[in-house]
Amino acid sequence: MWQQGLKCISRRANKPFTSYLHVLNRYFSCSFQFTSLVKVMILAFTIVAALFCVWASALLEPELNSKQKHHYHASLDHLAAAHEGVPNGQDWLKYYSHLVVAHPDAEAKAWEHALLQGNGPVLVTMDGDDIFATSKIPSGSRLGQRWNLDWRDNRRDAFAFWQIDRSGHKMLRLDVWPEGGLVQEQEPLEQVLTRLR
Repeated sequence: MWQQGLKCISRRANKPFTSYLHVLNRYFSCSFQFTSLVKVMILAFTIVAALFCVWASALLEPELNSKQKHHYHASLDHLAAAHEGVPNGQDWLKYYSHLVVAHPDAEAKAWEHALLQGNGPVLVTMDGDDIFATSKIPSGSRLGQRWNLDWRDNRRDAFAFWQIDRSGHKMLRLDVWPEGGLVQEQEPLEQVLTRLR
């Protein structure tokens, strides 16, 4: 509307006003295109940020109920006792969220590893129909190397904390401890699973 009015005036005005109108018209059309581009970019950024938040929250450690916490703390106590005397033995780290971002198949690979001979649970506790098991992924194992647990000056073993019932299994925690704790297989995982039958 304003452009039509200015064009009407420009017909009666001199040439410089017409060129000014041309510059003004270009400015507003470029400005419109620029603001449209900015709006599209902001919308795209917002969508990407929202998707990232959903994705990241899905990778957070599962929330533990009181029963799960009780058995997880029993697992931590067992591992702390096993690492007495190990340099920095109590210097353990939560590793679940960090690892799952880089290795989305971490839970499946940890379960496969626990099923291999000699890699069964280092601790098994029961609560009604639920079995809680802690399995070890040594830094020197193929899976440990794939997960970069075998750093030259900071080798660590990973310990997966599982809840197992008749409907299946779920890795609830994955922590890394300094290599060298006195932990060994308590019994093969296959044998543990027979308790569910």
